[in-house]
Amino acid sequence: MRQTPRISVLFTCPPGRAVPCRTCLAGPPPPGAVVCAVPLLDMQRYSHLLAGASWVAEYGDPDKPEEWAYLKRYSAYHNIDPTGAKKYPPLLMTTSTRDDRVHPYHARSFAKRLKENGAPDVMYYENVEGGHGGAADAKQQAFMTTLFLDFLDQTIGKGQLKPPSSSQK
Repeated sequence: MRQTPRISVLFTCPPGRAVPCRTCLAGPPPPGAVVCAVPLLDMQRYSHLLAGASWVAEYGDPDKPEEWAYLKRYSAYHNIDPTGAKKYPPLLMTTSTRDDRVHPYHARSFAKRLKENGAPDVMYYENVEGGHGGAADAKQQAFMTTLFLDFLDQTIGKGQLKPPSSSQK
């Protein structure tokens, strides 16, 4: 019997966008790859950006020291290892310039900070159209899906994933 390695992928998008990205940082074991779309990652600043103020009742108020002490534990942005010693899984971070709920700052700053702290496999894509869903229409959604799948093929699939042939249907 042939053994194959277990491959895990963490895919996160709204809702529940804050905790899964924090999970990929906490490890061990880290997932084989992470796709993070339109994320909420900086729990210290979220309430001051776009619709973030409306989520204070749900997440907590980072401007109150006692609530920030709790929020900091799962703020992915604040839990990046500043020493560069932590090994992070390959990451594809996507956002939309026109997202009217989660500011693209979250994805931009998180990807930048990971790179600055030694994470070698960070890919970033920002759609200039779309909105909170990351795509404006079916064509863009198809592109985003292809982007995700290509990223996974190149990371966990090591370029070996192939579409099924007509005889395998």
